[in-house]
Amino acid sequence: MSSNSIVTHLTTAQLQGTGVLDTLLTTLQLHLDQQFNKGVMSTKEASEAFIQLYQVNLQTALSFLFQDAMLQPQIDKIRSDIALACKQEAIADANKELLLQQVQNAVNQTELTRLQQLQLATQTRNAEAEGLLLSAQLEKTKKEANVVDEQALLLHHQKEKASIDTKIAKFELSTKLPKEMQLLDAQIAKMAADTALANRQLDLLDKELDLKDKEIALKAKELELSQVQIDLYKQKIITEKAQVDPSVVLPGSSIDHNNKLLAAQTAAYKDDQVIKATKLILDSYVTSVGNGDGNANTLNLQDDATLGKFMERLGDTINVPLTAVPITPTTP
Repeated sequence: MSSNSIVTHLTTAQLQGTGVLDTLLTTLQLHLDQQFNKGVMSTKEASEAFIQLYQVNLQTALSFLFQDAMLQPQIDKIRSDIALACKQEAIADANKELLLQQVQNAVNQTELTRLQQLQLATQTRNAEAEGLLLSAQLEKTKKEANVVDEQALLLHHQKEKASIDTKIAKFELSTKLPKEMQLLDAQIAKMAADTALANRQLDLLDKELDLKDKEIALKAKELELSQVQIDLYKQKIITEKAQVDPSVVLPGSSIDHNNKLLAAQTAAYKDDQVIKATKLILDSYVTSVGNGDGNANTLNLQDDATLGKFMERLGDTINVPLTAVPITPTTP
């Protein structure tokens, strides 16, 4: 850093300068003004303090600038070393990338050579296989030629056999076939007669089956009628037996309803007899007592005990239990 540069960084020759000394003095002035405004320092004390501290701030600013001037070359050298190291690292990375590319190229070349060798081996095997295939096809052609010769010979034998078969067929047509035709006509006529007979037998069988079906239907109706008659007889037997044996009467049947009605009528008749008899005794008793006859006694059965029995029977009849309450005689 030059002398002019040090002065420029020290002060800008202004009250509100931006140099190092300007900044320190501005800060000093602010603190002194604060102390003066608080009344801590007088004007003279503030001036003396400013003069003393001015020298201190000047030495501090100069020391800072000189140290900065001394450190700047070192900083510049460090920055230069860092830039150089970065360039060297970039060169090393580039060399590394180039080396990797060279290695990859070598690997690719090796793989290409291997693939070319495989292709050559494959082509060699294909050529060998094609040679074997050609030999096989040639052998097959020879065998097919032999088969054709054998087929031609077989065809010649078949033609000869066909000629012989034709001669035999002509002979049979002229001699054997007419007799066989006559026999076949006779067989056809017999089959027609047998068929007609079988059809007539089938018709007869159908009629017999219809007759059997009608007989079966008639038997079924007779069985149904017999079953109805049997059920009627059973019911009649039950009805007749119910006249003397109530255990055979089915609940809910008409006989059951009639028996219940008859029982209810019988019970009602008995109850009515009890009510009438009780009323008759009671009327007689009231009449005797009212007339003062004094004839209500055990002989004519018009006493209290007999009347009480009738009243109890009457209570049982109408389902209203009656209990005699003893009367305690009053003392005159």
